[in-house]
Amino acid sequence: MASINQDGSLHSGRLIHQLALYDEKCVSLLQKAYEKAKEQEDLAERQRQIEYGDNTVPVLPSTTPQNEDGSESSDDEDFPPHGSSDASDDESTDSESSSVRSDPRGGTSQLATVTEAGEEEPLDTTERVPPLADAFTVTKLSTTNRKKKQPSSKQQKRQAQLVKQHLSNITRTRLPLPPQEALIDLIKGTDVREEYQLCTPSSLLSGTHMKTATLAAQANSLVTLSQKLCDKRGYVVVLLLQSGRFAGGVFERGNCLIHRALQHYTVRKGQGKAQSSQDQKRRPKSVGSQLRRSGEQALKEDVRETLHDWKGFIADAGVVFVSCPKTTRATLFGTNEEIATISATGSNVFLLSKDDPRIRKVPFDVGRPTFENVKVVHEVLMDVEIRTIPSKGVMVERMQEPGQIQDDVSAPTNVVEVKAKDKVETQLAIDLPLTQIHDACRDGNLTCLLDLLKTIEEGSSDINQPAGYDCMTPLHFAASSTEKVDPVTAAACVSALLIQAHANPCIVDARGRPPYFLASHDKVREAFRKSRAVLGEDFCDWDGDAKVGPPLTDEDLNARKEKEAEKKRRKKARLKEKKAKENAQAQEMEERRKAEEEAKQQAEEAKRVRDGLAPKPSGANVCDYCQKICKGKKRNQMFQRLDYKYCSSDCVNNHKRELMAAAAMARFAS
Repeated sequence: MASINQDGSLHSGRLIHQLALYDEKCVSLLQKAYEKAKEQEDLAERQRQIEYGDNTVPVLPSTTPQNEDGSESSDDEDFPPHGSSDASDDESTDSESSSVRSDPRGGTSQLATVTEAGEEEPLDTTERVPPLADAFTVTKLSTTNRKKKQPSSKQQKRQAQLVKQHLSNITRTRLPLPPQEALIDLIKGTDVREEYQLCTPSSLLSGTHMKTATLAAQANSLVTLSQKLCDKRGYVVVLLLQSGRFAGGVFERGNCLIHRALQHYTVRKGQGKAQSSQDQKRRPKSVGSQLRRSGEQALKEDVRETLHDWKGFIADAGVVFVSCPKTTRATLFGTNEEIATISATGSNVFLLSKDDPRIRKVPFDVGRPTFENVKVVHEVLMDVEIRTIPSKGVMVERMQEPGQIQDDVSAPTNVVEVKAKDKVETQLAIDLPLTQIHDACRDGNLTCLLDLLKTIEEGSSDINQPAGYDCMTPLHFAASSTEKVDPVTAAACVSALLIQAHANPCIVDARGRPPYFLASHDKVREAFRKSRAVLGEDFCDWDGDAKVGPPLTDEDLNARKEKEAEKKRRKKARLKEKKAKENAQAQEMEERRKAEEEAKQQAEEAKRVRDGLAPKPSGANVCDYCQKICKGKKRNQMFQRLDYKYCSSDCVNNHKRELMAAAAMARFAS
């Protein structure tokens, strides 16, 4: 396994040289590191066989068929050894390369120059490879003639600060390098007794190589990746997706070939969660929620369309760096069934596969997804450092015998000693056991935690001891325990660790996250801000390293409560006013209805007088013909003809004949 730095001790060594992973010098250095690691592993294996005996399984005789000349035939004869290059392959590659590269957005990018004779000369891509420090000033290849806007000096300074900050925080894999004589072209004027190591970002390794592979296997994997990125079509794809924003870019040997940035309204201001996560609990029907849903759908379609446009780049990429939360992974990734369905139907959609071995997670917080942060991610994760670290065996000798230096510092016994210590440090760095404080913070056992804190001296390193695979401190466990622990209890644990034990909130875990980033509940975040107000601004770098929000005092809490109470009172007053207004409108409508009914009744009475009928008695259930009161019946349950109500069908017919006779007499009289 690789020895992974978690406590910053790796950066205490002197920086000798800094180069990029896509540099040809890096390939040769990685090959030397692979040979050195293989040599150390073979030496350790021989030492183990000497101590414990050879208990390996005997190898059976080879059954490989022989050729006519008696030599063994192999299927691997046509393939060169690892790290070598074949001249015929290079010639075929040059002959097959075209002068025009198709751009995934529908155009073409000119990659060749045309001579006066009409012949095309290929463009020398090695001349446009910039150094690592100038990665931000690279102009991207575009399908248009639009002049690219150069970043301002302020933006360049900000980007340089971000790169420096992330370079000092990321976890690195230490690969051994041969002595100084083999690196004389890069390392000059150093102490011969110093040990040289090649420090590469650990995120370049896949999950399998990170957990179970040996140091030589990890070096071999990095050699393969570096060789891939040194090729003409060795692309590096960076995809950032967060909070309704997407930014991505495709890089080739430090040059940005194409990039895109998108933004849609998907998160309510001050809420901090996606609309889809809110819809899982309840589905509000406000206008804002509808806009956020449509924004999520539009962002999903635009991102998938971008992936489809970059399908050629992604297929040839050597590594793909992705940074996105769990709630939006479905936008970038798809299951095997979905990918098979899309391929069969020929849809205008492209999704990444979760099983793709080229996928790597960005091991630090990128902030807002922008093109500038895409370039920061690319520069940080392509950075390879050569550092000098004194050999552990030599350090022990110097401590035991000051002033005496052995001539042979690379003896097998010293190498085995260094290897054994490296194994111990690797196990401690990768999977440290949990202490009682870690268990109490993880389980939310506040009583046990307070008892343990009483036994710990102030300033002790136990309170900041990393543990677990992610190398999380007790403060990390307490901040992330709200999934299984009550938020109030988790907040109390955080307050106890900060105020009583003075835990360091600036320590990051193996993924570069401070404890405040793991706080997913308002109560826990308030505990951090309250502790900041109690401990003061001089306790640590709250804004820079700890990334904690502004301090929160009791006066601020009281003001917030008063503000919320005033808000509730105003809301209650608005509801009361609205209800009174609705009641007034209902009463007005009722009065208007009664007035209309009264006017209609008066018109009916006037008509009866004109027809020579008896006045209609007052009452709702009175028959208009016989004037009988229909007990037990409402007016809408009586017989009806025209505007009259009757108690029976006989009254209906009799009144009909009476009205017809009265109308006939009126016509004859006129």
